[in-house]
Amino acid sequence: MKQKKYYSDYETFYEVTFQTGEHKDFCFEKPTTHNAIVYSDGIWFHCIMIDGKPANSPCYRSAKSAVKNSWILK
Repeated sequence: MKQKKYYSDYETFYEVTFQTGEHKDFCFEKPTTHNAIVYSDGIWFHCIMIDGKPANSPCYRSAKSAVKNSWILK
């Protein structure tokens, strides 16, 4: 997993790149790379998007944990 921090409208976001085997919902797919966007309020991290689709996760203390435990909203 790789992450990159960026700012937009005074808000902090992380772009996290991960492989299929690093996420519980994608582990049965063929190996590809996925991107997730994680919002940070300074303390907590919350996954809001995976591969351009809305996503959700509980709040975690790291961006990587938020991505690992997130799910795509349908």
